[in-house]
Amino acid sequence: MIGESRKALTLFRQGLDTLAVANKLNVPERVAEKWISEQRSAELDLPSPYKDRPARLSA
Repeated sequence: MIGESRKALTLFRQGLDTLAVANKLNVPERVAEKWISEQRSAELDLPSPYKDRPARLSA
């Protein structure tokens, strides 16, 4: 999933909104938002705001 989260951030930085990113990666929007947030936090060497929350891929 690390590759997918990097791809999500790349798509977001290319100008796609979170719904468009989610549709491209075939995941719910909340998953795309989580991936983008986690990648941005990692780049800034900050803790993920989702670290204590389990990922849910189902709608």
